Formats: sequence, C-alpha cells, structure tokens
Amino acid sequence: YYPLGIQFVTQDEVLFERWDSIACGTDTTLSAIWTDDCYVVDSVMINNDVQPLQDTYQVEIVSGEVKFSVFMHRQFFTVDCLLADHCEVSPGPSSTFSCGDTVRCHFNVEEGYFIENLIIDGDTIPGADYYVFENLHADHTVSVVVGHYTYEIVTSCGPNGSVTPATLIAEYGETVEVNFTPAPCYQVDSVWIDGEY
Repeated sequence: YYPLGIQFVTQDEVLFERWDSIACGTDTTLSAIWTDDCYVVDSVMINNDVQPLQDTYQVEIVSGEVKFSVFMHRQFFTVDCLLADHCEVSPGPSSTFSCGDTVRCHFNVEEGYFIENLIIDGDTIPGADYYVFENLHADHTVSVVVGHYTYEIVTSCGPNGSVTPATLIAEYGETVEVNFTPAPCYQVDSVWIDGEY
C-alpha cells in the first residue's frame, strides 16, 4: 500500500485535502472537477509534475506516494451600472463581486424624476428603485432610463375675456405663466386652480 494524497488549493487556502492508502498496482481515476462551479482550474500536478488540463486522470500506483494537486482560483464578475442624468446608483458605477454573491443595485433619482425602465443586459423591464442579481455567475450591465414628471395645464375663461395659453405641458419645477385678458369694461374677478379659489 502507498499513500495517495488529493488536494484542491486556491491562492490562499486549501479547500480540500485527503490521504488514503492504495494497494500497489491499483489503477485509480482521479477527478479535477471541484463541486463549486465558481472555481476555475488553473493547473493540475501529479507528484509536482504539471499535467495537461482535463477532467479526469488515470494514475497507476506502482512506486510509492502519489500526490494529486488541483490549483484553482475563484471567479469574479463585474456589474456595470451605467450612469444616467439625475440618477445615482450604488454600488457603482462599476463594481467587482465574487462568484455566487447576491448583488443588489439601488437607484436614487432626483426630485421631479422617476425611473421609467431598467435595461438589464440589453433586456428592458419596468422601472424599479433596485434590482437584484442572485448567485452571480456572469458579468452584467444595468442601465437606468429616467423620466421627468410632466403635467398638463388646461385653462379656461368666462365669456367676457380670454386666457392664454389654452393648454400647455409643463415639466416638474417649471414656472408657467398664464395670462388673463378681460374684455373692455371687465376685470378679473377670481382665479380658480384645481377647483380652489
């Protein structure tokens, strides 16, 4: 019997290590596939000899200890939150996260504006003030489409005068001028706005 050591190693830690005793002359299949797909295999060594990358390795135990080492790194992905006028994003605008993370992107618009749509990796969805990527396994791009509140103003006047403009569209925060012109011998008696004097 000879010792067979199997280890899976990242840059800074040993994720798995086990030693077994294997009978001399045994043909053993060793797998370089790690259970967590967030890791990528960089190299494989058998007794300190670098091997070509493949999923499994056939090893015959004939002359002593065999050490099977799989060196890996954890994947990281980027979430790009493309900036829009009148909107702040967090985290952002470009942040890197570990594979498997849950990432929550928040969007905060200025007063008078609203989130019309989100564009996630090219697909448009209804607007919301956040979006969540669960179990991150790829790079992503988020765009925010920001709208500006607008209001329709409709004016009217009694038979003895005129008002201009009759209808207009105003943006949130905009100052609007409405002119009342009474007919000769008349004066403006009252102005009602949204039914209130």
